[in-house]
Amino acid sequence: MPADDAGRALAGQLRAGFATLESACEAFRGTRHLLRLKSPSTLTVNWLLKALHGFHEDNSTPQVQVSSVWMDIDRVEFRREAFDCAILLGNGPFGENTRSLRLFEELLAPVCAPWLVENARQDLTACTLIHPSVDRRDWRRWLQGSELESAVNLSKGHLFDTLEQGNQAAIGGHGVSVGDVALSLNALESGLLALPFSRFTRTGDSYYLVWPADSSQQPGILRLGEYLLARTPDVVHLQVQ
Repeated sequence: MPADDAGRALAGQLRAGFATLESACEAFRGTRHLLRLKSPSTLTVNWLLKALHGFHEDNSTPQVQVSSVWMDIDRVEFRREAFDCAILLGNGPFGENTRSLRLFEELLAPVCAPWLVENARQDLTACTLIHPSVDRRDWRRWLQGSELESAVNLSKGHLFDTLEQGNQAAIGGHGVSVGDVALSLNALESGLLALPFSRFTRTGDSYYLVWPADSSQQPGILRLGEYLLARTPDVVHLQVQ
């Protein structure tokens, strides 16, 4: 290839390379004031969206883009997933080179339609159980150590993927579910659900805001964390019917 042709080819390749670099930089400039937040779907619907309602008014930047994701086990891989931070349920740690802020703990309790409260209280073993997870772990954890542990047959009942689905089935009067009291708060306060028992079980897990330790977005993430921490669900006032 003649030298001038090779030079033109090289120049074309360089222009293409610079255009790609410029495009990448422009994309970065467009997202540096945007926090891409990964969040469990049930938490998003039942708390996060409401909690975030005034954040954009109080903070011109960053803007928060929520991606609501179903996760049986909460996890995030920041090197592979396009998120700046995530809200995860767990007891920590959440991987190497991450930082986290604890928001609120998971408390489990049975819930049911108000008209089923007395039935559940008098004889839970006769009630249809609703399992918000297919492995039945939430009922197992709530029953552990109670006088009902050996009496309730966990192999029976309806199986669902999420707490939200379990709560909807309970609202419809299809049985007694069990789940996170904080994420059932809206339905409990509105009277759609009721607490037949006063016993809450601490699972040892909590919801955490998690982000990479070396993130350039850390100042905005910390502002978001402080904002969410001031708006965590208040379950202290709940009354057992």
